[in-house]
Amino acid sequence: MRPFRTIAVNAFMELIRQPIFLLLLTGSVRFDSVLAAPFYCAGGGALKPAIAGARA
Repeated sequence: MRPFRTIAVNAFMELIRQPIFLLLLTGSVRFDSVLAAPFYCAGGGALKPAIAGARA
């Protein structure tokens, strides 16, 4: 758990030092969300066959 805390503290300190870090971080999260959204929301009922296919 200590490495996670260290990474989180360093990321926060980097955020304070360089605001561009915040823009890059939030931009990449938004971009990933936009890419993932069609797979979760496509066609209304398209998620059920995907889950059923994964269990088979």
